[in-house]
Amino acid sequence: MRNLMLSVSCLLGGTLLLAQSGSEQDDVEPVFTTVCKIGETKIENADDSRYAGIREPNAIMTDQGTLVVVFGPHDQDAKNDRAHQDLICRTSNDNGTSWSPARRIMDYGMESLLPTTLIYDSEKSRIVLLVNVIFNAPEREDRLGVKTPCEHYVLFSEDEGESWTNPKSILEDEPGICVFGGGHGIQLQHGNYAGRLIVPGGVGPNGSIQGVFFSDDHGENWAFSKNGRIGNTEATACELKDGTILFQWREQKSQFGVRTCTSKDGGITVGELSMALPDVWAGCNNSLLSIKAGDKNAVLYTGPLGPENADKYILEKQAGTLKVGSEDSRQTARSNGGAFISTD
Repeated sequence: MRNLMLSVSCLLGGTLLLAQSGSEQDDVEPVFTTVCKIGETKIENADDSRYAGIREPNAIMTDQGTLVVVFGPHDQDAKNDRAHQDLICRTSNDNGTSWSPARRIMDYGMESLLPTTLIYDSEKSRIVLLVNVIFNAPEREDRLGVKTPCEHYVLFSEDEGESWTNPKSILEDEPGICVFGGGHGIQLQHGNYAGRLIVPGGVGPNGSIQGVFFSDDHGENWAFSKNGRIGNTEATACELKDGTILFQWREQKSQFGVRTCTSKDGGITVGELSMALPDVWAGCNNSLLSIKAGDKNAVLYTGPLGPENADKYILEKQAGTLKVGSEDSRQTARSNGGAFISTD
């Protein structure tokens, strides 16, 4: 199977693109394919005429080489969390050349399904999907008196994304929002916690209490560790070769600076916070991936370019040579943003 690096992006006008790069050569551009375009892509099982845009895309590749993308079309302003967002799935068996029919896999009436995250469980060869449901009536209070209450669910696919189980309730002691990720979660492969499913994120008002969602029974039951502040909402994680977990998160206040921390105990506690790329816009939807850069283990950081660079992109071609935090990377980030690779 090819070692693909995947990135999914929502564009204005309701188009969902998937970019993939699977070569270590420095002259290969990523391949972009359209996963869904609102108004043109037929969505099964849904009144797709009401959809106005797309939010919260997630992509994983299974051990069988199937690309699985889950995303949320909505019928209101994309900036509104209560935009009546459903969940749609498409799969590809030929690296995105063709796609299965787009089909709705979950809806909750006029409530909104977000945030969401995908994890691939390689030990079970199944896909795990975590879903937070936001109720759309702000004045509603649940039995614990929490305003804007939420519910939380897990779904599974045992057949490469072709079908999904009914939603199963999880984290019932967390009545407020659970910010799962943004983007994909991971399954630990090394050390004492191998097999654990990890999703960084937050709970409470606006996800303001940061930590790690984790499962040691392949996603059937979940817990949340509040023992370490990872940062702000919408966090992402990758595993290093020694089992250390590297976290990075969205920076909502200053908007700039890639902040990281690590965990040596499977995500239960985290170490000191540090700054890696101070000049990179990190205001939303950032991602970390553990990859191979030549013969070295490496970490790939990717993120949006920021509101002033929305019409630009860059694929950094110096794989394995660019150091996170180096002056070269800061200069690149200042003018373009994009993707950065560290082999430290």
